[in-house]
Amino acid sequence: MWNVYNTWDWKDNTKESIINFANQLKFRPDIVERTIGLYDSIYQLMKAEVKQTFYGGSMINQVYINPDEARLSIDIDSVIREEIQNKRDLLDVLVNLRETMLSDKSLIPITIKDLEIGIGEILSDTKRQALHPQVLFLKRILPTFFVGTPLPDYLSRIGLSSKDPSVARYLINLKKEFGFLPRIYELRIEIRFSKEGISYPFHKQQIFPYFKQVLTPIKYLECDIEQVASVAQGKLEFLELVNEEETINITNTICDLRILYLYNLDIEIPLSIRNKIKRIKEQCKADFSKYWFYQLISTKYSFDGILSKIFQINKAKKSRKEV
Repeated sequence: MWNVYNTWDWKDNTKESIINFANQLKFRPDIVERTIGLYDSIYQLMKAEVKQTFYGGSMINQVYINPDEARLSIDIDSVIREEIQNKRDLLDVLVNLRETMLSDKSLIPITIKDLEIGIGEILSDTKRQALHPQVLFLKRILPTFFVGTPLPDYLSRIGLSSKDPSVARYLINLKKEFGFLPRIYELRIEIRFSKEGISYPFHKQQIFPYFKQVLTPIKYLECDIEQVASVAQGKLEFLELVNEEETINITNTICDLRILYLYNLDIEIPLSIRNKIKRIKEQCKADFSKYWFYQLISTKYSFDGILSKIFQINKAKKSRKEV
């Protein structure tokens, strides 16, 4: 079942090895598992026969930020550079990807009571499809030890009650095989498209997994990544639009905007965004200690400290213009 992770040696993806990695890193085991699932799922999407550029928080923090200071973004965003008319066309690409994944065993179908479940499969996230007409919402079904939904609960959710004799028998046999019942983790994926194609500036870049000092994949990935200046511009535009009450979105965006000073980017920050940053700094409600995805960044920075550095950039830009 765990062979669906093509980028990792199966010997490194056991319950004991996950605990060992977590102990070395002083992180919870479920965070390590999310990292492994993320890296492998990027690889699976790279097999799709379509020109795509990866972007978003996961790319920023795995490519442009020091891995010891990353915000742990654990989902995948990409844009399609080709012309795509509608979601149906993109779902056809997904059908072909499924065949590829079946052939290289990164997708393993299992049948329980006449219902087939694809372990490792990338599926349409039907509950989210109505959120945006030009975003294909997907999820990858991954077997896990610590993160996700217990298998009996997951099966019940898709209509297979553990009270059914055939389902109960399957679970008993699986527990005998592994010594425990796995969990199922649904990793989120969002793919943006348009009828004209979406052309973010990009370059080919190697991606390293979070915790690369401990986690060593058997395949290192190199794919098309949005360029850093374009990333920063997109984050600034998002910051201008996002509601100031959306604390997590605000905090994530501010964390990722560290690339402004890490790369000394000469990007004009509009007055409206400068004022918003000033208001956020005055309120400064973010608490890194509450959430696992800030565990790395919190060892190096405070939220107020990041805001102060960005605020200083704004002052410096203003001073240069006044001279």
